[in-house]
Amino acid sequence: MARVTRLGGGQPLQPPHWLEGRALSYGAALPYWTIIQLLKADLGLSDGDPEVRGPRRLAPETQRATCEEAADVSPYLAHLLGLKLEGEDAERLAALDSETLKYQVLVGPPAHLRRPAEQQPVVLVCEDLHWADPSTLDALGELLALTDTSRCCCCW
Repeated sequence: MARVTRLGGGQPLQPPHWLEGRALSYGAALPYWTIIQLLKADLGLSDGDPEVRGPRRLAPETQRATCEEAADVSPYLAHLLGLKLEGEDAERLAALDSETLKYQVLVGPPAHLRRPAEQQPVVLVCEDLHWADPSTLDALGELLALTDTSRCCCCW
C-alpha cells in the first residue's frame, strides 16, 4: 500500500469511478447500446428516467470539461443518448453528413470521460461483448485509447 501511495505522489488513494455496461443478446439491432449504458451510469441515469431528466444531468457533467470541450462534446452525447436537441445544437447536428456524425459520436464518450479520469481512476466494465454490434466495438476501441493517457482501466 505504501508503494502505491508513493507512486500517486503521496496523496491518499481515491476509490475508482466504476462504470458498467452490458451488451444484449439482441444487441446487434441496438447500435452503441453498451456505450449508452456506460454514459448513463456516469450521469446517474437509468433506462426508466423521463427524457427531461437527461439534459439536466448532462449539462453539469459536460461542465467538467473546459467550456470549449463541453460545447464540442455535449450535442453528440445528447444525440447518442437519444435526447432531443434544440436550437444551435440541433442545427449543428442536422448540418453534418453521416460519416462526420459517426466520428463525433465515437470521440464524444472518451472526451467526456477524460476529465473525471484526471480527478480519480475510472474503471469501465463491459460484459457480453460477443453480442455487441460493430459500432459499439468501434466506440469501445476509442475508449480503450484512454488507458494510454489517463487513469482509466477497461475490463472486457
